Amino acid sequence: MILEMRLRNWRAYSSLDLELGPGTTFIVAANGVGKTSLILAAAWGVFGEASGVNAAEEIRGDAQSASVEIVLRLPDSGNITVGRTIDRKGKSKLEARLGDRVITDQAELRSLMAAELGGDPLVLARLTFLAHGGSLESANGEFQLREHLASVFGVTPLLDAAAAAGRMVSEAASAARKLKAGQKTDKTETEKLMAAVTWVDEQLLSTALDRTDALETMAAAEERLRLAEEWDRYRTAQHDRQAALQTLAARAGDHLPGGTDPSAAPAELERAEQALQEDLSAASAELAAAQAQLAMIEEAQNRLRGAGATCPTCLRPLSEHDSSTAQQQHTDHLAGLRQRSEEAAEVVASRRTALESLRAVLTEVRMLPAPNQPPGDQIGPGELEPARTAYEEARARVQELDRLMAELAAGRRVTEARIGDLAQAERETAEILALIRQEAVGRAAADAFRATADAITSEQIEPLVAEVGRRWKMIFGSEGLRLSPQGEVTRQIGSRILPFRSLSGGEKVWALLLTRLLITGASTNAPFVWLDEPLEHLDPRLRRVVAGTLARASDTGGLRQVVVTTYESELARQLMEDVPSASLIYVRGAG
Repeated sequence: MILEMRLRNWRAYSSLDLELGPGTTFIVAANGVGKTSLILAAAWGVFGEASGVNAAEEIRGDAQSASVEIVLRLPDSGNITVGRTIDRKGKSKLEARLGDRVITDQAELRSLMAAELGGDPLVLARLTFLAHGGSLESANGEFQLREHLASVFGVTPLLDAAAAAGRMVSEAASAARKLKAGQKTDKTETEKLMAAVTWVDEQLLSTALDRTDALETMAAAEERLRLAEEWDRYRTAQHDRQAALQTLAARAGDHLPGGTDPSAAPAELERAEQALQEDLSAASAELAAAQAQLAMIEEAQNRLRGAGATCPTCLRPLSEHDSSTAQQQHTDHLAGLRQRSEEAAEVVASRRTALESLRAVLTEVRMLPAPNQPPGDQIGPGELEPARTAYEEARARVQELDRLMAELAAGRRVTEARIGDLAQAERETAEILALIRQEAVGRAAADAFRATADAITSEQIEPLVAEVGRRWKMIFGSEGLRLSPQGEVTRQIGSRILPFRSLSGGEKVWALLLTRLLITGASTNAPFVWLDEPLEHLDPRLRRVVAGTLARASDTGGLRQVVVTTYESELARQLMEDVPSASLIYVRGAG
């Protein structure tokens, strides 16, 4: 998967550095910010000219050149850093580093990518990068997969042999037209072919039983892997929560006992909040009492000033001497009360500030998500990779048996066809039999090779076709989406076959996503898919379903990374909360 991407003078960006991880990442940006630029840059950085991107046209403004650097984790060889530079004249430069190995030759890097990712880069670029309106998206939303699938399923030699057999057929037919002869029947070959059919039937039965056992083993391994991944995500979430609690506890350190464990911080902070609230209430009461006494004494002083002074208590007239003495006593008392009031006000302000600070920390603590522990017995961190290995081995075994059954079934059909050809050959003339047989053998061989190749490809692609149809029906409520071994997407409505271009906008988006995600996972080792604004022009229901599918696309199968550009900020944020493996990156503007 792509770990890092650095752009310099690429289209909308003078400089941009991105770090990416596993899972589904939504890159959110407003329209016009440069989301498509990111997809084109990643495709060109990984696959170069095979991506179909005209890099010279992507150079920013008046800059003389642009560069893209990609750090890519290969399935078998580890991390490779691929740096590409393009100038205005279209001259490109490559420098890739894989450990101590330095690659500057385009063909060498292309060969490495083909071996690591399991396909021709021309096909891989169109499977793994879908740029909206760009050169990576074909006019019909489809492209020829025959050669790619033939290579994946090991039938390329069969197609080559079919072409050679076709040439032999033409030569034999030309010569046969000049000859006439009697008839001859090849009974021995027919008997051998019948025996071969019986043997194939026995092998098919045995292989089917083995496949049933292998499927049970794979199901158990898949469940074990799922639980191991759940425990791994749970431990990660727990670790993140503890780290966040430790940080918040450090901010509230004055209010916590020394050596408080981060997990006990929420309870300790709540006790500290209660204590501060009580202190604040006591200090407020003290301030109120002091202010009340201060007001009473000031009122009493007003009664003692001037002629006709009276006692504030009994209201009897006072002499000047008694009035002066009483005023002096009140003045002394007022000074003490004012000092007491000021001190109480300072305590109230101090306690209120401390309480607000503590409550801010408590708010952050209460907002921290508490992960739910997975059910069942705990699966330790060291068991995740063994579980993944066991699942991959079980899955590989099922695929091996599927391929064997496809080859056996295809071979049986070819053999039966050949028996029919021999029955027809019995009616041919004796003198022309040699040439007719040569022609028939050649034609049968060509048909057999092509039929075997198509049968093997069809047998292998049948699970993909079934899955495409199932998911299509889940969204649109009807069947009919078809995927051919050549990669052609059509829809059948009754007896009509609609080409891809006749589908609606939402149907096209869903068909593109389904075929690319499923074919990439089933026929390549590419662990990533990048998609440009796949949610655009969809109605709200379909947008939600498609986004949810993309958010979970990297949780199963061979895909490790799915990157989606979108302007749907709220939808992406909600999916990130619902799906633990999803993440969110905001691109605010070009720069």
